[in-house]
Amino acid sequence: MYQICKSRAFLILVVAFNGAMQARGTLLGRKFTEGRRYSSWPERAVVIAVFCSALFFFEEIDLVVDSSFGVESEVLTVIILIFVIPLVSDFIFRMISSLIGVR
Repeated sequence: MYQICKSRAFLILVVAFNGAMQARGTLLGRKFTEGRRYSSWPERAVVIAVFCSALFFFEEIDLVVDSSFGVESEVLTVIILIFVIPLVSDFIFRMISSLIGVR
């Protein structure tokens, strides 16, 4: 039963981020910088890395969410991850960009 719920949670996360990864242009609604070529692949790589990390550590994240909210619900964990993954990805991408001076 647990494996079925876990599989459904992964499927929900994949469907939620499929639309974002198929879109053209910038991720997370960034503005284009005029006069510069833009590639969203570095940004997509960071999102995929954070997404895969969230899937890999899903059980640990679920335990933290369960203990924080006092509710055992993988759906709640998935909903939280849908909002947290883009925020963490954006933070990491901006930090890397500022360190190497790309943007």
